[in-house]
Amino acid sequence: EEEEKKKKEEEEKKKQEEEEKKKKEEEEKKKQEEGEKMKNEDEEKKKQEDEEKKKNEEEEKKKNEEEEKKKQEEAHSN
Repeated sequence: EEEEKKKKEEEEKKKQEEEEKKKKEEEEKKKQEEGEKMKNEDEEKKKQEDEEKKKNEEEEKKKNEEEEKKKQEEAHSN
């Protein structure tokens, strides 16, 4: 009788521990996926910002070249 009860309790405990472990692993996995997602979003954002910066620099360069050209043409016409 006592043995049966003890055995049952052990099994219950084991079962509970398994559940806990499983739950923990699930949460870890979820956390990792969340982190991965955020990392990817950050990289995407950085990429976009870099492209934007590059575009702006290109436009700035073009503008400067245009102005330089204009200046030279004006200098020649004088």
